[in-house]
Amino acid sequence: MNAAYVLSIHLIGGQTIVMPVKTYNIVPPGVTHDDQDNHVETPMYLEYTPVNEEKQTLGFLNFNTVQAIEVERSPETIAAAQQDDG
Repeated sequence: MNAAYVLSIHLIGGQTIVMPVKTYNIVPPGVTHDDQDNHVETPMYLEYTPVNEEKQTLGFLNFNTVQAIEVERSPETIAAAQQDDG
C-alpha cells in the first residue's frame, strides 16, 4: 500500500523528519490505571502505521522537541481523489 499521508515533523533545533505513513493519530495525554487501580499519567504520543511495516522509522516522539507537525495528503491520495471526482 502506498502512503496516504506525508508527515513533516519540524523539531525545535531546525531539523525536519519526513515520514510517509498509511495512517496517523496524535493521541493526547491522559490517565490510565495500573493493576492496583492507581492513576498513571500517559504522555502525548504519535501513533502511526508506516508504509513499509517491516521498517518503522520512528519509535518514540518526545513532543517537548516538536515545533510543528505538518500533514499533507500524499500525491497518490490526491490523484485517487481527483479520479473519484472526475
